[in-house]
Amino acid sequence: LLAWGNITYLPGAALAVFALAGWIHSAEWPILKRVAIFSVISAFLFLAHLVALGAFALLAMAFELGRLWRLGMGAVLCGLSAAGVQFVLPAMLWLMVGPSRENRPTIFMDLSHHLYAFASPLGFDRWLGQAPSAGAMVDLLLIDAVVVALYAGVRSGRLRLMPALRWPLAVGAVVSLVMPVMVLSIFGMHLRLPIVLACVLVAGLRVDWPSQRHGVIAALGLGMLLALRFGVVAGQMADCAPFIDEMRTALEAMPLGARLLRALAGLALALLGL
Repeated sequence: LLAWGNITYLPGAALAVFALAGWIHSAEWPILKRVAIFSVISAFLFLAHLVALGAFALLAMAFELGRLWRLGMGAVLCGLSAAGVQFVLPAMLWLMVGPSRENRPTIFMDLSHHLYAFASPLGFDRWLGQAPSAGAMVDLLLIDAVVVALYAGVRSGRLRLMPALRWPLAVGAVVSLVMPVMVLSIFGMHLRLPIVLACVLVAGLRVDWPSQRHGVIAALGLGMLLALRFGVVAGQMADCAPFIDEMRTALEAMPLGARLLRALAGLALALLGL
């Protein structure tokens, strides 16, 4: 539960982005106050998802590295050591949980899988272009729109990235390119970090619109793409309706002694949004 599943990872990834924002904001705080507060935050991230904690740790330490680099190697080592104290509490929780009973080997794949992983935050279908489905077409529209918007914004100078995020995004991108597909028996590791990086990138961008009209047009275009995405997802989830109905029928006939199983099944339905 601490490591598997995309449904449990997404809330943890959102918390990791907020935690990174707080870590950047607290850069000038006294180190003891900073570490004490973020030890609690890191513990909550661990309970949300193990990889979400790992993503926050990587990006937070990359920010510290970029902030202290100009001060010399001594300052870097001292700063990273002090910042790393916040992860002692999650490490203790990890020791209490114990290792996974599964022991799967670490798996690496070729560069194409990592490039696909960078596009995965914009894609809902498993593989783009494999079949001319409605979901694949919406994925392609989203990717094209983002690529064009980023290119136009950078070329015109109207799209600016928060300087504090340069090191976290650069380090995160490098790690994403070398991340194995499976680590510690957790599958899909190469897909996890790009989701956080995409959120951090969006949060750290500033757009200087030429006029209010351009902003309205962009908002309308984004709204249209989101509406298409919602339509596709709703159609795909509707295909699961017969299986959900079958599960509900079985739950109604379940004996009283199986209440725990029923509660777990009800939680699964709630997570599916059904």
